[in-house]
Formats: sequence, C-alpha cells, structure tokens
Amino acid sequence: MEVHTQPISKTTRLTSMVLDHMLLSVGTIILCVPLMIYGFMQLLTISHEPHQFLIPPGAEYAFAIGIAVYFGKDSLFGRSPAKHILKLQVVHQITGEPAGPLRCFLRNLLCVFWPIEVIVVCINPERRLGDRIAGTKVVYYRASETPVKLHLPQIIGVSLLGIGIAALVFMPMRQLTSQLDTGRITLDETTFNRVASAQMQTLFSDSLGQVMLTDIRVYDRYKNEPVTYVSFIGYLDNNIFVQDDDVIAQIKSICVALINSVYPPSEVVIRFQFVYSNNGTRTIKNFVVDERKPK
Repeated sequence: MEVHTQPISKTTRLTSMVLDHMLLSVGTIILCVPLMIYGFMQLLTISHEPHQFLIPPGAEYAFAIGIAVYFGKDSLFGRSPAKHILKLQVVHQITGEPAGPLRCFLRNLLCVFWPIEVIVVCINPERRLGDRIAGTKVVYYRASETPVKLHLPQIIGVSLLGIGIAALVFMPMRQLTSQLDTGRITLDETTFNRVASAQMQTLFSDSLGQVMLTDIRVYDRYKNEPVTYVSFIGYLDNNIFVQDDDVIAQIKSICVALINSVYPPSEVVIRFQFVYSNNGTRTIKNFVVDERKPK
C-alpha cells in the first residue's frame, strides 16, 4: 500500500480543477468545430430542405462525448490530464491504491456542482464532495513498483454510461430547438410526387423559362399534414430581380398564380427561393406562402 504523507495545497488543488476544466472544455469545443463548419456550410447550400443554424447537426453527440470524457477523466490510473501535469493522483481513501474507473466516474458526477466543489476544496484540498461520496482522495503521485491494473471493462462501461447520461441531457435541448426552428421542414421523401414535379417544371419552363431556370419539387404532405407542399427554387439571370423588392414581389405573384392554377390556395403550401449568383457572390430571397384558413 502506498503511503502519501505530503499534504496538497489549496492552490495546487484548485489549479488542477481549473486546468482540467479548461483542457477538457477546449477538447469538446474542438470536437464541435467540424460540426459547426458543416452547419455553416449548410446555410450556404441551396436546398429544398431548409436549414437553420440554431444548433449544428450532431453537436449534441460531440458534447455528449466531451461530457463523458469529463466524467471519466481520472479513469486511467486515477490521473486526469491536469493531474499528470501537476503530478497528482486519485486514490482509494482507505487502501491508498489508485481509484478505479467506477469510483472516479462517481466522484466526477459531482462536478455538475462545480462552485460547491470549489468551496469544499478550499476547506479540504484532498477531498472534495465527490471524493467523500466515492470514498477517494487526491494525493501527490508516487510511482509504484507493482504494475497497476488497467480496468478496461470498467473504462468502457463508464464511457458508455457517461455518453448515455449526456445524451439524455441534450435530448430535450434538441427537441426545444426543433420547436423554435419554425422554418425547418423535414421532408418525407416517400411523399415526393415525381410526376407532379415534372408537370410543374414544364409549366414554369413554358411560362417563365426566359426569365429564370427553376428546380421544383412537389410533395403530397407538409409537416405530416395531407397538404401539397411545393418547394420552388428559381435561379434568376439578372440581379435587379433580387435587389428590387417590387420586381421580386411581381415575380412571386406570377409564380403563385401559376402554382394556384394547379393547386388551390387552400390545398398547398409554397416555399420560394429566388437565387442570383455572380462572380462568387450569391443573393437569396426566401418566401413561404401559406394561404390556408386556420383550423
């Protein structure tokens, strides 16, 4: 059994907590950067299924992994990144052996009460609140001549448990942002009407083909309602059509009239995207036309 006699100062212990917090937070942010870039690129993509940048797609999973790592940060021989730097270790309170992954996971769950833990550490640097519950303490690291066992099954178990807990936390957040994202339309591809789309495409090519190219998709359902949904993308060849609000209003009115010649206003929802691109720049005007009477 290792004997640890040198007391840990409050400064060293607080430095360890802050350093771990900073290192693991930065790591989580780095995990999210590719997702944020992807989400930003989605904003620049012309698509029949609109995207808004409330939360990057998949960000909750990156945060879940980050939180799981935070909960299990001491699982490798009782030493987190900061404890390696400061030469500290989490050990069993009674035996003095390196704390196992399950004990480390349990003690780190209390990190959600971080301000309280800081206060407790100021009182007793060796044992914060999580240590008291898990039966551990923090000591200065001393290399052991006896090989320390790597508890791989426990490490895998606490990692999965941490991801599960974090996912449960972020699931309501994703549902909330989905409700706030009123412009989001999740299209059911099984309701895509290929024949109606081709007919609508022909109608606009014959009527407005000299003004713009169109990409039109017709769906038989809108937000799980039995209402026709028309997603209209019009590529204009003159920027004045996009810059002049009166002109774009006239074009929209003509397009609505053409679509209503096939689908009455009470039976269709239309989303317009008028796009003008030139020399690497792009101007987009978005409109949603829903003239159905409220139920």
